[in-house]
Amino acid sequence: MKRWGRGRRASAPAPAGRESWALWNLRALAPGATATTLASLRARRREIAELQHRVLAGGEGDVPHLLGDAEAVLAAHPGLRGGLVVTLHMGPYTLTPALLVMAGERPAVLLDAEAHAAIRPRAEQQRRMLDLPGEIDWIVVDKPLFVKKVLKALREGRPVVAYLDGNRGAGGTEATRDKGMPYRLPGRTIRLRTGLGRLIARTGCSVHAVAARWQDDGTIDWHVSRLGPWPDPAIAGEVTRDLYDWLFAQVIRTPEQWSYWGMLAASSDCFATENLAVSDPREHARRNAEFLDCLVRRPQQSRLSLSARVEVWDPDILVDLDHDAFYGAEGLTEVALDLLRGLEPTLADLCDACGRKWVGFHGRRLYLLGLAELKVTV
Repeated sequence: MKRWGRGRRASAPAPAGRESWALWNLRALAPGATATTLASLRARRREIAELQHRVLAGGEGDVPHLLGDAEAVLAAHPGLRGGLVVTLHMGPYTLTPALLVMAGERPAVLLDAEAHAAIRPRAEQQRRMLDLPGEIDWIVVDKPLFVKKVLKALREGRPVVAYLDGNRGAGGTEATRDKGMPYRLPGRTIRLRTGLGRLIARTGCSVHAVAARWQDDGTIDWHVSRLGPWPDPAIAGEVTRDLYDWLFAQVIRTPEQWSYWGMLAASSDCFATENLAVSDPREHARRNAEFLDCLVRRPQQSRLSLSARVEVWDPDILVDLDHDAFYGAEGLTEVALDLLRGLEPTLADLCDACGRKWVGFHGRRLYLLGLAELKVTV
């Protein structure tokens, strides 16, 4: 590796981007998590996945009687027969509507279009496999009049099932990040949809929470909680916070059984448009002019070096680890970043190594993003 001026030997290559993403995601809930923590979690998740496959696909479990305790569950929690039933992608989560069908109910399941396409086929297949005679109504939130359908089901005294960790709706994840309510996790802030909170505040409907977990013997543990009641009138934000307090308590209890870890990254506040925008256009313009002046007039006297811990992760993402900020890498590579790690090459040296076009784009962009500093010697 070529060295320029003052500095240390370039650092070792950063961890693979995919692994870095997974560890960053895990640290939202467990800030002290290490690569060993991640490996242990993955191993346990593989065990759960193999168990689920044996029971639901391989037929080694007592499949016809998986929901044999449905009547007992609803007898212990009769409130599940009506009102809002919130759940999450935990364990055999697609069987939650089937539990209600098995007990003689006709649930309505609230999903966005993407989740509807993924969950409904599996849920219907499992319902046929279990030979359940009842029906499930599917309400897609992206379609017109979905609120009217939800209110109708509630008025009829039927259970309405909602997957809290979907956290999407009209406008997709972008709208969640830009308009959602901030919610602080141990490791970072995410944004939450408040639609269910508003529904509860508006209707005063009962709310029960269900988490399904696989047991080691292939049976299902149904954990049911009654949430609320809330003051009248309820405040949608407070209701939303209580709903997600329950959700993340379940995830922390058995993280290996949660199937929707991607929700954390997708909902992260650091990806909100307001946090990616240029905070001070005048300062941005000043720094831009300064860099171009140095590149044109003083490339031999101008040294560029990283001023933050920066990595490139797959797929093509530039990460500021010091400030939990993310940008498109625009083709920048880890190998190229190594030229700036612990080194202070001049702009002229960088032009020789990478080309003037590279310096004018990537070098200038790192400087404008505040990830690199420029030192000019007279």
